[in-house]
Amino acid sequence: NAEESGQSPDSSPRRSPSSGSPNTRSRSPSPGQRRKSSRKRKTIMEKVSKRDIHWRKVGEVLREMMRSKIDSVRTLRKYFSRYSAEPMIHEQALVGLEKALAGQDREDTRKKRSRYVAQGPGQHPSQPMEQDSEEFDRTNDSISRAVSAASNSSEVQTSPAQAEETEAKPKSFSEDFFTRILPEICKRAEKITSYFPKGHIPVLRSDRDDTINLTRVQVASVVANMFLCAMPNNEISFANLLCSQQTYQVAKLRFFIHYFDRLSQLEDQDQPEGFVHIIKNTPNTHFDWVNSNITLKSCKVKFGELENEKNALNIMQSHANLGGGLLYRGRGAEEIRFCLYPELSVAMFVCNKLNNHDSVMVKGAERYSAYVGDDGLTLRFDGDFRDETPKNTDGTVLSACVFMDPNKFERGCAISEQMGKSVMYQDLTKLFCGLRSTPDTDMFQCVATGHWGCDHFFNGNAEIKILLQWMAASAAQKPLVHLVSDCREDRQTHVILNSLANKAVEASITVGQLFQSCMDVGEYHPRLGVVLARIAKALNLDIEGAPDSDSDSADDQ
Repeated sequence: NAEESGQSPDSSPRRSPSSGSPNTRSRSPSPGQRRKSSRKRKTIMEKVSKRDIHWRKVGEVLREMMRSKIDSVRTLRKYFSRYSAEPMIHEQALVGLEKALAGQDREDTRKKRSRYVAQGPGQHPSQPMEQDSEEFDRTNDSISRAVSAASNSSEVQTSPAQAEETEAKPKSFSEDFFTRILPEICKRAEKITSYFPKGHIPVLRSDRDDTINLTRVQVASVVANMFLCAMPNNEISFANLLCSQQTYQVAKLRFFIHYFDRLSQLEDQDQPEGFVHIIKNTPNTHFDWVNSNITLKSCKVKFGELENEKNALNIMQSHANLGGGLLYRGRGAEEIRFCLYPELSVAMFVCNKLNNHDSVMVKGAERYSAYVGDDGLTLRFDGDFRDETPKNTDGTVLSACVFMDPNKFERGCAISEQMGKSVMYQDLTKLFCGLRSTPDTDMFQCVATGHWGCDHFFNGNAEIKILLQWMAASAAQKPLVHLVSDCREDRQTHVILNSLANKAVEASITVGQLFQSCMDVGEYHPRLGVVLARIAKALNLDIEGAPDSDSDSADDQ
């Protein structure tokens, strides 16, 4: 065929031995294939004993970044692409970082606020604002006079003092990021090999209790490498946040930029002091909840935010993979907590996937930011926050979060299913494992909790969850503080639970009696909103504000 077409045999198309099509070379994997292989690699490396550091190439690029003058996101992307194999950085060009530096994490809030201010509080957004014609003319006249005055003032010579004030304009946040914050991130990331001279970062053991103590300077270096997507194999990186256009994801990125902003303002002799302790607890004893004779401790319901409760162990719901969807599309209480306390994110790197009864306590993290928003979807950065939590003699912040993943239920799950013995045993074992008496927990006076396991992901019943946490805290010999919001349902729970707790403590009700009452009430299929009233009736306690529990239907509503 080659001779008939006038071509030489050497010029005929050759077939690749690995593929059946002609003129085909071994192609590099597509971005979609790289993402699939990355997910597969993450699944394989769920259980690791250490995380090796191979940052020779990364360190060279970081040192070059510190010597160079990076003044735009486009220039920064070129450096990222030299050491990061994350395909999102190549495809979407750090759009999220560009939006965060432009202050677009609060764009929707500003638009909404300005719209309602312009239209008046009593008008619907679709209705045009009514305005008197004479007032409209007066407004136009005032605007035209202001424009003419501004044009005339441009011809007037300015004084030297006014000229200096005009020249000394404050830098924009984007300029400040490239001139001060980004060099600080690169400097801390480049020092990680000196902070971990053994060549790897330790990881918590998955089969027993274990503790890892890291200095806050080491933690800042690890978080800096996560921010720059410089971790080995891109296991844990900020690539998704750096490239996302979702407003709440841009807001999450803004919290971490502010963390490095605060660090860049410190002098060399004023570096963060103290340690961040990551403590993993596994159940080592079997607690008999049915026959427990430990009397219930006090349980108080307060209005407020969980992170503002001082000198208390904070119970936080988490996913089996600590951090949940912080670096992706997660927007629950766990992700918000990690944004407010950026040093918590180091636990994502040193923790394997949690087993059914495991818990992890992170002690020593500091809060850096304020926020607004009722949930993760409306989360917005709201400026700097100065944490006044007391510190230990070595500078360690006396704050502690206990992360546990509660049981997950289907939406509309029956109350009786959540009050089954085995289900309650699993949550109680996990709670007691994280709250039991140890040198790390004994330094805190009480246990503080919010709506643990009651969000749209876990779908737990709030009344059952608070009873379980009350029993676990009492078994650990600690009082419980339940933080609620000022909504109608929480106000009703505030009255009923306070009354139930006071009467139960006065009657010396034990943990075993409360657990048995929960099992008895669960057999009668109580409807929503009357679980606490049914528990009080089973314990022969007369409480205030309880709804009429005699009208319960046989089925859940």
